[in-house]
Amino acid sequence: MKKILLIILCLVLFGCKSNDIKQFKEEYERLNNNYIEVNIDLDNQITYLNSQEVVDFLKNDTGIILFGNETDAKTRSIIETLLLIAQDTDLDLVYYNPSTYENNKEEFAEIIGVIGNYLPINQDGEKLLRTPDVYFVDNGNLVGNFYGSVDDFNNEKLTDEQKENLYYHYNLLAKLIK
Repeated sequence: MKKILLIILCLVLFGCKSNDIKQFKEEYERLNNNYIEVNIDLDNQITYLNSQEVVDFLKNDTGIILFGNETDAKTRSIIETLLLIAQDTDLDLVYYNPSTYENNKEEFAEIIGVIGNYLPINQDGEKLLRTPDVYFVDNGNLVGNFYGSVDDFNNEKLTDEQKENLYYHYNLLAKLIK
């Protein structure tokens, strides 16, 4: 009986994760003809979170959270490198698309309340969550943040040298997680 429960639990856990991976791959690759081309390997690890799960993750969990958007050129430019860092460091990578939840200001305000010290402020005094914004979290403590892409980003797929530079910076931040 215990074996059956264990098998069911594993199927549920891994089944949900593989659905996120498939959804993420489809969401990003379907736009390859109109935006920077990305190739998402089905072996990557990524989990979609809703706004409440984002707050819980930021306050309690360990891993990397990407605030991104599939139509944003900078998000598309970093995604392959970020997936590689998550794989190489064995850290959970979670994903939240802020544009999906713009209409729910109350839930969005909770997220801003947690990461607000890292966000720029516009001329009206409002904190802005821009994409891509990547946070490295260690047991509910924000240990690092990386906004954007490489300094010399030019709205094209990153060169190998640019990817190496980005990997280096992500890796430094990942090492801050114990």
